[in-house]
Amino acid sequence: MNSLSILIVKGLLGLTEGMKKHLTNEGFHVYETSGMLEAISVLNRSGINILLVELDNSHGNRWNFIQSIIKKHPDLETIVLGENVREKQTQEMHMNFVSEYLTTPFQWKDVLASIRRTRSFLKLQDQIEKPGLEGNHFPDEFQKNGYHQIIGSSSAIKSIKNLITLVAKSDDTSVLITGESGTGKELVARGIHKESNRNNFQFHAVNCSAIPDSLFESEFFGYRKGAFTGAIEKSMGWFELANHGTLFLDEISELPLCMQSKFLRVLDDKTISKIGSHQELRLNLRIISATNQDIHLLMDKNIFRKDLFHRLDSFHIHIPPLRERKEDIPLLMDHFLINISSKLKKSIKGIEKHAMEYLMDYPFPGNVRELKNIAERAVIMAQDGMIKEKHIAMENGFLSKSKTNSESEKLFPLQVIEKNIISQALKEANNNKSKTARLLGISRQALDRKITKLQIQDWAIAQNRAQQATN
Repeated sequence: MNSLSILIVKGLLGLTEGMKKHLTNEGFHVYETSGMLEAISVLNRSGINILLVELDNSHGNRWNFIQSIIKKHPDLETIVLGENVREKQTQEMHMNFVSEYLTTPFQWKDVLASIRRTRSFLKLQDQIEKPGLEGNHFPDEFQKNGYHQIIGSSSAIKSIKNLITLVAKSDDTSVLITGESGTGKELVARGIHKESNRNNFQFHAVNCSAIPDSLFESEFFGYRKGAFTGAIEKSMGWFELANHGTLFLDEISELPLCMQSKFLRVLDDKTISKIGSHQELRLNLRIISATNQDIHLLMDKNIFRKDLFHRLDSFHIHIPPLRERKEDIPLLMDHFLINISSKLKKSIKGIEKHAMEYLMDYPFPGNVRELKNIAERAVIMAQDGMIKEKHIAMENGFLSKSKTNSESEKLFPLQVIEKNIISQALKEANNNKSKTARLLGISRQALDRKITKLQIQDWAIAQNRAQQATN
């Protein structure tokens, strides 16, 4: 597929003004019309690959035109440019397999990027539809590089992509990423690294909550052979491994106080010494950290150092939960379905309207990670190629739209879920913390910190008393 044919259907908004010249210069074969009848004529006589059409709220008949065109030309990739497009209309676009839609304000480069993504998808579709492979009909919304993996068209996601682009240009600036569990904090961190000048060096991710306190120093700084019992050979620490690249510290709030002071000194001096060595190693790396905790609350409790926080928080990116950007759900679901169905070698044709409505009503306490799990389950369950409501709803009723968002948030906030899980593990282990830590797959020190921060024992006592009073 060397050259694509694009049909531009102009509108009163003037959003496509000058695009024919731009696209022609980019090597595309471009047609341009202003009326729907003329557009239909071009589509019928020419091999158009991409339809680029303007849409606003006054164009109800134009939206009907787009729907009829998609039904008649199912292989046509459609990109919609709009202004103040209604949320309901947005959902209808995804349900009717509109490839992408861009709302004002946007720049020419955004349109070009959208067309290039569509071109990449068409190339992938050509490969998938070769003999011996089953095809899927979901658009692969984003290329697998940089922050293009961050899928969404909400204003929040657009803002995050813009922040990634800006901070990536500053190679030394520390970045703090906040957001609930499952929102994609590591994905944002990888996007910053990929878009920066450090992308030829290593991106090294560390989960601070998974490290026993006794191993923090050796893991971060490394050690010389014979530095301590068991050090049978020298070892590089994470600072050295990520040198010249990016060190990503997930759950930075779990960093012990004793390590926080040493960490701060490394950030200030930009040098380290391995355990058992006096030789200093000069560091040149970017630190990106992330947390799902309220660090300001931890600082008030003297659990996290204020000076370290200000050193890490040179540039702050917050990822809102999925329930606050529901317009991203159709895009994300499409992305997961095409990838999971390809992996499982199943042909998925689409998702039914009621199934999508079901998802749009759900508050997603587990955020994007939970949506991905739901998509995987749905692909496994689907037998006729269509994702239906019964494939989305779980038998135990946990994924339920019978409650309002506010009610669901009261019932299933992440903090309560975490407290419940840890309290249940403590009960299973008869309050033996070492056994509880093993059940949860975390260190004993991490368990102690979570019990203290979440006040689990006091909370469990209060829950038991409330239950006894009810009985």
